[in-house]
Amino acid sequence: MQVVDATLDHVAQLLAKPIRPDDVDEWFAASGGKDVGLTLREAFASSAMAGQRALLNANGECICLWGLFSEGGLGYIWLIATVEAEAVARSIHRLWRKELRLLHQHHAVLHAVAYALNDLHLHWLKTIGFRLVGTSAVGPGRLPFNTYVRED
Repeated sequence: MQVVDATLDHVAQLLAKPIRPDDVDEWFAASGGKDVGLTLREAFASSAMAGQRALLNANGECICLWGLFSEGGLGYIWLIATVEAEAVARSIHRLWRKELRLLHQHHAVLHAVAYALNDLHLHWLKTIGFRLVGTSAVGPGRLPFNTYVRED
C-alpha cells in the first residue's frame, strides 16, 4: 500500500469500485443526495472535498481517499473507502500517525462529524484519538451525527 497526494484520476478509480455501504449511507444521510436524485459519483464530483490523499493498493489503484476541508475557520476531516480498503483496515490504521501530523499542520484542532449508525467510522475516530463532544440532527432527514475533536 502507498499513500500519495490525490488526483482526479484517483477519485475516478475509487468511484469505479464498490464503496463501503456504510460510507455511502453516511454521505447521503448528510447531503440528502438520494432525496434529490444524485448518484454518489455526482455528489462526490461536485463536492469541495474531492480528495486530498489517496491510498493505493498493490496494483496502484485507489481504494481510499481522505482529506481536510475548512468551514467557519474549523478543520474537518473526512474519509471514504472501498470494500477492498475495509478488508485491510488494520493496515490503514497504522498510516494515521503520519497522516494526522500532516492534517494538524493546517489546524491544531481537527473536527469530524460521523453518522451515528456508521460503527466502523465511529471506531476509527476513537482509535485515532478523536473525542466525542456531542450528537446532533444533520441533513435533510435530520439524522443523528456525532461530532468529534482531536487536539494536536
